[in-house]
Amino acid sequence: MSIYPPVKPVEVLIHRREDIDDDEWDNFINDSCNGSVFSYHWYLDTIAPNWEAAICYYENGAIAAVMPLPYKNYFSIKVSRQPILCRYGGIIYPQSLYSHLEQIRCISTCILAEISRKYLWVHLYQTPGVWIDNLSSEWQKNEAGNGYGLFREDFAKGNPYNATNKNLYNKAQKMGFKYEIIQSADPLIEILDNLDHKIIDKSKYEVIKALYGAARVFNAGTIHMATDLEKNNIAVAFTLQDARASRLLFLNKGNDSNDIVNRYLLCNVIEECLTKSPMFDFCGSNIKGVADFFESFGAHQFRYQYLIKQGKLVTMMKNLLSTK
Repeated sequence: MSIYPPVKPVEVLIHRREDIDDDEWDNFINDSCNGSVFSYHWYLDTIAPNWEAAICYYENGAIAAVMPLPYKNYFSIKVSRQPILCRYGGIIYPQSLYSHLEQIRCISTCILAEISRKYLWVHLYQTPGVWIDNLSSEWQKNEAGNGYGLFREDFAKGNPYNATNKNLYNKAQKMGFKYEIIQSADPLIEILDNLDHKIIDKSKYEVIKALYGAARVFNAGTIHMATDLEKNNIAVAFTLQDARASRLLFLNKGNDSNDIVNRYLLCNVIEECLTKSPMFDFCGSNIKGVADFFESFGAHQFRYQYLIKQGKLVTMMKNLLSTK
């Protein structure tokens, strides 16, 4: 585990995936102030077969910060973009640095400078908890996305669900709806296989199935299911856990017109997850309808930062394509 030394970082190295020790990497993420399940080695291996990491070191060899870099090669251009189903990434700092803002600024400057040398194009989401405010001119500033979370202490103050959710939850209970945590992935896989892939990209759900398999190995995933009395209407949610939160990766809608089984499920998922984690992360959306849905369960909005850098060559290519 890294400690806070009162010295400046001296070196940033880009490590290839095969040179990264799985246990050391995951331990750093667990002990960090802003890491998440989306940065565990098995998660990155599943969603981004090509990834490496920028690691910043102090003179004594202690790790100051890490930054996972999922990448692709387009012709001879190396780019790092946020993969699907990877909500956050960016620079991850040890817990001991949380209140040392000047040290964080120094580290972020070193890491982003090294990435700028190696990558022509970067588009990543910074993990919430640390906002980088000293970006150089080649990095776009003031870009942000919306996340939504509900903390255990807020829930303990009283049920935060709006009247619609409370009424539908009570109605579902009276109608004999059932909620359970299931060990088999069959209901999840069946739902994923039967989705209308003309509307929803099937490749995304192939990744979800692969993630569930990986999460089971590392005891980090849970499948939740809600059904009506006749089991004609089924809703399934898939959550992932890390040291800071339970995170909603997937939630399907049942086939009822008033959305009762879906809302009944999410009410139970939130309560179950908050018994295990200090926060329930809805994993956010900038779409108003989705945001309103999350807020109806008492979710609070938080912001996370985009880290966007593109070289002049990428800008010229985009401009040329836009004129055709």
